[in-house]
Amino acid sequence: MLRINLIRRSVMPFSLFFLIFLSLFVYVRVFAGHVKQTATSPDGKSIAEVRELSPLSGLDADLIAVRLRTTWNPFRRVVFSGLDYGAQITISWIDPTDLLVMCVGCDHLRDQDRENSWRNVTIHYSIR
Repeated sequence: MLRINLIRRSVMPFSLFFLIFLSLFVYVRVFAGHVKQTATSPDGKSIAEVRELSPLSGLDADLIAVRLRTTWNPFRRVVFSGLDYGAQITISWIDPTDLLVMCVGCDHLRDQDRENSWRNVTIHYSIR
């Protein structure tokens, strides 16, 4: 009985730490940042969003990202992102499997990452 109590006391702090870490991970992956635009595909199966993430430091530029997810899945995939120094990004669905990402002033977007597809969605870009 004494061993069981000792094991419980040693496992409880680890379990609490793990739960807090998992909660922070889920928050950052799902809810962090400010959503600027959301667009649902015509068939309702995919959702795209433009999200702006601000760092804690006031000296850094904001990160702007286009993220895709399925309707019932809260986890998103970043398909386009970069440090925002004045770029304007908008999204629209051409059809259920084609997404158009329009970026005006993308010469002000630094360190950009770009993917051409995600699952069954093809991503098209209009960079100006």
